[in-house]
Amino acid sequence: MKYKSTLWNPDGATSSIRKWSCMLTITLLSFVTQFSSVDGGCMDTGICCPGRNNSCRFTLQLQTCYCDEFCSKSEDCCDDYDYFCRKQDCVLTYWTEWSECSGRCSKGRQERTRSIHIPASSGGEPCGRRSQVRTCYDTSRSCQKKEVALLLPTYYKSYRNRPNKYFTIENVKRPSYCIRYYLKYISPYCRYNTPWHMMNVGDLVCVECDDIAMNKEGFCKGANTKSSGSWRGIATQNCYGTWKVESGIEENCECGHKHGYDFLYV
Repeated sequence: MKYKSTLWNPDGATSSIRKWSCMLTITLLSFVTQFSSVDGGCMDTGICCPGRNNSCRFTLQLQTCYCDEFCSKSEDCCDDYDYFCRKQDCVLTYWTEWSECSGRCSKGRQERTRSIHIPASSGGEPCGRRSQVRTCYDTSRSCQKKEVALLLPTYYKSYRNRPNKYFTIENVKRPSYCIRYYLKYISPYCRYNTPWHMMNVGDLVCVECDDIAMNKEGFCKGANTKSSGSWRGIATQNCYGTWKVESGIEENCECGHKHGYDFLYV
């Protein structure tokens, strides 16, 4: 009976150990590579924390990442931190040009606006004002060529023309005259003022120029007799408008006392 003798081969043992060692190393590297980063995190938990907060984290398969601001320094942020948690301040566009003055040869308002280009997110600075309003006065060329007629209702005539008891010299009173106009435009503010609220576009109004309102040449300011013009109510909250001449000067004329139809030049 023969026995096969087996001898210890140190070279073979060393080769086998190296083989198993290499396989183990590859396995560990594969494991580490697989779980070295955590996909997602902040979006899954729905949290983003200011400053340093160790509880603001996401854990998956023994791997932990963070969703606080400090993770940017410690370099352990979740993969979606920049997308989901990074602060974004509101970004607005440039202001538009100021709009035209809403007043017609008078006081009005202008407005300008801007819109949101990038909205605020994740606690970023909110958007500021997106509209601005300022007061203006219409000084277009058409206004510079025409005087604005300042008006009073005729029922103020008795108060305005009351004799001055301290004035002893009697002046020669010049006769009044009238001009009639069709109303073309009435500002919305007139509806809040009496008797201006009774005026309507298309109405025919009478305006009287009496001695007190006349200049040295015998005319009243804004008493235009050739074309359209502008008027403004005295002691009103921004009541104004435009009109068109219906007739020329009516000499030795006085308007009546009908509210909303009869007025005086100032």
